[in-house]
Amino acid sequence: MACRDNGVHTALETCGMADWETFRELAPHVDLFLYDIKHMDDEAHRRLTGAGNRRILDNLMALSREFPDLPLQVRTPLIPGLNDDPAGLEAAFAMLREEAARGADIVGVELLPYHRYGEGKYRQLGRAYPCGAEPYTEETRRRIESMLDLRVYNSFGMSEMNGPGVGIECEAQSGLHIWEDAYILEIIDPETGRTL
Repeated sequence: MACRDNGVHTALETCGMADWETFRELAPHVDLFLYDIKHMDDEAHRRLTGAGNRRILDNLMALSREFPDLPLQVRTPLIPGLNDDPAGLEAAFAMLREEAARGADIVGVELLPYHRYGEGKYRQLGRAYPCGAEPYTEETRRRIESMLDLRVYNSFGMSEMNGPGVGIECEAQSGLHIWEDAYILEIIDPETGRTL
């Protein structure tokens, strides 16, 4: 509350799994919700994450209806073969279009390339890591662009880091550009260990 009272923009990133009363209590103190939707199908969500998605979707709809002026940025990490099917994505977009038509402030939808940062945690738990971490292939990019009638850009970020991510493609879509105002790039020769 002190941040917002002092003019600091406050964003809350969530998977939506908390109880509704927690969201109701926090919402007046937040300027932006970054809200993950990993899958629209409850059983597929359970296979992917170990939990169903009913509470997550109910909380998203309750937030958008009880706090219609609160900006919601919806984010979906696309995991090849697990949640990138056109029917599932269209179901999510249909729900978001419906909430926006009811007055929700859906400020954007980010389709994020998936990363492998959880791999070490899975290894420590003795579990197989079910997901890969690659930028969109050109085939996937074209499919999403065709399905949604928009441009798709690869980006690279880390949840442990601030801001827009480490790098993103430009209009040319020919490789990632580092956010040079936030990061210093150091290239090291893997053979010698020397900085290039």
